[in-house]
Amino acid sequence: MDQRSDSSPATDALVARFRTTLPDKLRELALAWERWLAAPDSILAKEALQLLVHRLAGSAPAYGFSDLGRHAFRVDERLGEWDAEIAPLRIPLDALCHELGGSVEMLLRALGRAARDGGGESRVARAARTGDERGAPLYVVLVEDDPQQAEQWRESLSAQGLRVRAVLDPQAMLAEMVLERPDILVIDFWLAGITGTEVSRSLLDTPEFASVPRICLTVDNGPLPRQVAMDAGFAAVLRKTVSPVDLADVLRQVVAASHRR
Repeated sequence: MDQRSDSSPATDALVARFRTTLPDKLRELALAWERWLAAPDSILAKEALQLLVHRLAGSAPAYGFSDLGRHAFRVDERLGEWDAEIAPLRIPLDALCHELGGSVEMLLRALGRAARDGGGESRVARAARTGDERGAPLYVVLVEDDPQQAEQWRESLSAQGLRVRAVLDPQAMLAEMVLERPDILVIDFWLAGITGTEVSRSLLDTPEFASVPRICLTVDNGPLPRQVAMDAGFAAVLRKTVSPVDLADVLRQVVAASHRR
C-alpha cells in the first residue's frame, strides 16, 4: 500500500474501511473478467467489468492506493476511448477484450497485492509470528458444483484441521487463487459444463498456478477416469467415498511431496 502524508484518525478509519472491501472487489473483478473472456463479444459483460474498473480507478487513489489506481485508470481509459469512438471505426469487441488482457491481469495482480497487504494477517505474517510456517493449517480450495456436497466437504475437512474454501465453479476458484494462493486444490471430476481434467489442464497453461498441487474426486470406477485425470496433472485421484480423515492425510502428503521437489 502507498503511504499517505495527510494521515489522521478520521482518514485512517476511512482507509481501513476501504481496505476491508478489497477482497470482495478482487472477487467481483476477477469474476467479471472471466465472464467477459467467456463471451468476448458480449457488450453486457464488457460493461459489467467497466463499471467495476471505473469505480476502482476513482476510489483507489483517494484512499492512498495510487499504484492500484494507476492500473485501474489504464483499463478504464481504454474502455472509455472505445466507447467514444464512432461505431464503424471501433475495433471488434472481442478484439478489445483480447487487447486488454495484459492490462486487466496486471490490475488483478495489483488488487491482489493490495488485498493481501491490507486484508488482515497473511499466512507469511502468521509464520513470522509463530516462527514456523509448517504449523499453519493447509489452505485448501475445493471446487464442487453441488452446493450441499461442497458444504459437507468443507465442514468435514475443516474438522480435520484444514482451512477450506469451497467454491462452485472454476471462475470462483481462480478468483480465490488470485486473492490467496492455496496450498492445494481439490476438484470434482464432473463439474457443470466442464470436467476437472479440463480445469487442471488450463492451470498447467497458467504459469502463476501451474505448480499448485491438485487432487481429483470422482464417483467413477475403473482405471480410465484415473488415467485421464493423472495425465491432466492431478497428483492423485480418489473416489468420493473416501473418508475425510484419509482425504486430509492425502492432502498433507501431496503438499509435503510438492515442497520436497
